[in-house]
Amino acid sequence: MTARKFTLRIEEMPVVGGFLLKSFETDIAEFQAYSPDFNPAYKTAFESKLATVESIVNPKKTTR
Repeated sequence: MTARKFTLRIEEMPVVGGFLLKSFETDIAEFQAYSPDFNPAYKTAFESKLATVESIVNPKKTTR
């Protein structure tokens, strides 16, 4: 078993990710001043990963 590197419950991850995304969108100028790595491509990749997490934690279909 892989040790988790976070203390949140797994079902809280999409919510926290959403908060982080909103913070990034609100303060994008400060993020970009800190590092040029925080660009539109970073936001797109983050949104994609957040959607993946959301689909794993809260799937639209149930599986057996």
